[in-house]
Amino acid sequence: MRLWTGKTIAPDGKFDLVSGYHTPNYAPLFENFGQVDIAVDNNGVMHAVANGYGLVFNATRDTAIGNAFPVLYWNSSSNTWVSISDRSY
Repeated sequence: MRLWTGKTIAPDGKFDLVSGYHTPNYAPLFENFGQVDIAVDNNGVMHAVANGYGLVFNATRDTAIGNAFPVLYWNSSSNTWVSISDRSY
């Protein structure tokens, strides 16, 4: 019997959460716009895709100056969020 253990994979408003994202000082807001879909493959790897709505902050990260809307992907093997949408989003 396998036991299920919960894990936070997307803390709200965390800077630098999305690996290699092209917009500096981006903080995704998963809680506000929680469109997330998760599936488990035959090897037990979890895959998640999410609307990465978030805020873009100034250089000192104390004032929001814009929004960003990337599509984000995560899996339990890499444990890393990446943007999979076009840079124009």
